[in-house]
Amino acid sequence: MITLTNAGEDLITLEEARQQVPGKTPAYSTVYRWTTVGCNGVRLQAQRIGKTIYTSYEALERFIADQNGA
Repeated sequence: MITLTNAGEDLITLEEARQQVPGKTPAYSTVYRWTTVGCNGVRLQAQRIGKTIYTSYEALERFIADQNGA
């Protein structure tokens, strides 16, 4: 699991993150896989706190931008 390094980011659950993905909403397992295995060599930054995995809107935006080659 990759730690979120930007201190000013508000954490959201992976369930909230998957609902923010533009287009067709991916399955929860897909978003989880983005945090563990990654996609095209890029991982979605995430942090486990207890049993819940969190990411941030900013990390999701960076992940999508990396996937689009920005």
